[in-house]
Amino acid sequence: MFGLKDRFQFHLIDASGSIEQVRNVILHEFEYQSSLELDQDTHDMLQALPLATDVGKHARQDLVRRLDGYLFNHRDQLQCVSKRRAVMKAIDAKFDRAFVPCYAAHC
Repeated sequence: MFGLKDRFQFHLIDASGSIEQVRNVILHEFEYQSSLELDQDTHDMLQALPLATDVGKHARQDLVRRLDGYLFNHRDQLQCVSKRRAVMKAIDAKFDRAFVPCYAAHC
């Protein structure tokens, strides 16, 4: 039974109380589960939206296409951006090596 919990969300209900107690626990669980579900009309309307995993995959594919386009159509500008980023990274590293130990010593 607990092996199913990996695939399906559920709670076990203790049925050892009185019928009225168990009934109240079941009704409370139904109310809780219902609060987690979308209205059917909302669900139907959102079905047309792509899944987040698909959006992420397509966004990455679009980024690759754009970067390749920049390389083929604007090589000099892309190279300039790349070199500036490398310079900034080197400046950041030099700053970290020079400043951080001094700052840490005075903390």
